[in-house]
Amino acid sequence: MKQLKQQHATLLSVLLLLLLLTGCQQTKSADMQSDQLDLADLPATQDFTITVEGLEETSTYTKAQHDDFYAIYYDAEAFTYVPGEITDNAFADRFISVYDDETTMVPTTMLICYTPDCTPEDWIATNALGEFAPRVQPYTSVLPQWELTDQEITLGDDTHTWQLWDGTAVDGTGNYCYTTSYHDGCLALLLSYPAEYAEGWSTRMTSMAQTIVLADA
Repeated sequence: MKQLKQQHATLLSVLLLLLLLTGCQQTKSADMQSDQLDLADLPATQDFTITVEGLEETSTYTKAQHDDFYAIYYDAEAFTYVPGEITDNAFADRFISVYDDETTMVPTTMLICYTPDCTPEDWIATNALGEFAPRVQPYTSVLPQWELTDQEITLGDDTHTWQLWDGTAVDGTGNYCYTTSYHDGCLALLLSYPAEYAEGWSTRMTSMAQTIVLADA
């Protein structure tokens, strides 16, 4: 009888320990869920101050959100947001300058692209001469390539490290590409602008890129 009571006491202790551990795990899970960032909770607009040609200017940026991937703020007075069609979980969203006209051979654009099952290095290699190749003026004889810089930077939420690739053309056309591993694929953010627009538009697009927040932050 005494041995049976000891067994019951041991069993009760084990059950209490299991309940305690389960409660801790549930609390931890709830805490993790509460820490998940909901992009919809980000404000619809934010004011940003940048320096262009030595002068400070403050603009109200508008939030663009791709449901399960990112939110980013852009100057809606200067850019039009054009979400791309999602095909096989891949997409390419564009921010196109409203000031570019049909005579602009190299549009002032920012693109956000996602390709699943792909590393940043593979993405660059695959697209180096394709749709996302560095843009150049039509008279340029030497085509630039994406070259990895020694800079690893953070953008927006500061939770992801991005690689910076430089594809600036010999004619001065500005091309920069940020890549990061994301959702078992590659998320790329590209900036492109004509040489004559470098002074102001590179600053404006860089300030937009720096606001990106990824959904799993």
